[in-house]
Amino acid sequence: CVSTPFLPNELLTHPANAILLQFPITARSQLKNRYHFMRAGRSELESDGIYSTNPLFLTNRDNAVSNDGYKDLKRVVDILKRNPQSSPTVAYHSLAANGMDTGDYIANELRLGRDRMLPEFTYLDQRGIGLWDSYEESSVRPAVWAMDSLEAGKEGFGARPPANEDGTPNETLHDQFIRLRQFISLQESRTSGETILVIFPDGTGPALLSCMIAGIPFSDVHVLEYQAGEIRLDITPASVRELYEARKMDPEYLAVIEDGTEK
Repeated sequence: CVSTPFLPNELLTHPANAILLQFPITARSQLKNRYHFMRAGRSELESDGIYSTNPLFLTNRDNAVSNDGYKDLKRVVDILKRNPQSSPTVAYHSLAANGMDTGDYIANELRLGRDRMLPEFTYLDQRGIGLWDSYEESSVRPAVWAMDSLEAGKEGFGARPPANEDGTPNETLHDQFIRLRQFISLQESRTSGETILVIFPDGTGPALLSCMIAGIPFSDVHVLEYQAGEIRLDITPASVRELYEARKMDPEYLAVIEDGTEK
């Protein structure tokens, strides 16, 4: 007898109907569900200025949502309460400590049943940055952004961070793309007509999935980077492209790329 994880009846997957989404999303292949993307509240590690991506460490309470992070989450809840038509019917969060804390807070504030706030075990993991892991965020993040801008290419096959010896993955954006494609394909296979809130542990994951949906080159992913505790409602190809066009020449973004190129 093989046990299977519990899912509500309407979330059960029918293998015969399983799909693997093709990107970008076009008018002939619209998403069947409505999606909100958000980044988890600021963690203690982020408050300390540490850029950490090792999956083994991210479940530690050092990566829990900080007091400032909960202030950001309160603003997210206020946004959702002001837009009751956008209230999620189901939500997924990563197993990183800040993702779990964010999921618990959202579920409690919105009175979302625990069978509707579901953990996602690997597909939402953030990109591992190898040797650069656990260094100061103020130095590493601009360098990663610049590396991606210069080397990642349209589909993210380039720009692999240097390897480490402590088990931290050193991944390209394409590696993260594969996980995210599996995640969103699974949701589209399982359900139709849901409003799904996806809680990412980092800011690049939701930005990359947005690029996938809208057909934006992965080298420009950080134009769409999410801030800690930020939510964007009703993700569609049109909404992503509109934001991208407004931000791609933003002086602040370009300054980060210039600074990161030197770093």
